[in-house]
Amino acid sequence: MKIAIHHSPGSVSGRWIEYCEEKGRLYVWEDADTACPKGWHLPSESEWNALIAAVGGSSVAGKALKSKTGWILSSDENTDAFGFSALPVGGRFDDGKYDCEGEYTVFWVSNENDSYNAYCMYLVDEDDEDFLVDEDDEEYLFLNSKFVGFSVRCLKD
Repeated sequence: MKIAIHHSPGSVSGRWIEYCEEKGRLYVWEDADTACPKGWHLPSESEWNALIAAVGGSSVAGKALKSKTGWILSSDENTDAFGFSALPVGGRFDDGKYDCEGEYTVFWVSNENDSYNAYCMYLVDEDDEDFLVDEDDEEYLFLNSKFVGFSVRCLKD
């Protein structure tokens, strides 16, 4: 799998550039927090919650925010109704391995928990679930290691 993780400017070259242009980069949390250009910022937990509410709540937001292609199970069902076009790029984990392309995408949240963990928003492609949720079908923001590579979406200030 060819996914680039961004640690510093200029770290992506050659055939990785085309992949990055199509699917974006994956960032460790420290870099995700500074990846947004001037006038933009990494969304907070409350801003992600506002987005989910604005598109109709967690029961419909997954299909409305996911791209129409690339998802193994749900591409035909996704509407991408708001042009968010979330691609299922998976992630890069502590051990350096990339996993789950086509199955999910994870976006970093600006809120951190401690020196090792920060929040992220999962968008998954499992059976009838669009968000990775808890047993009450309410939670889609989770803690994860700051040292894994996930996607970033920036919000205009």
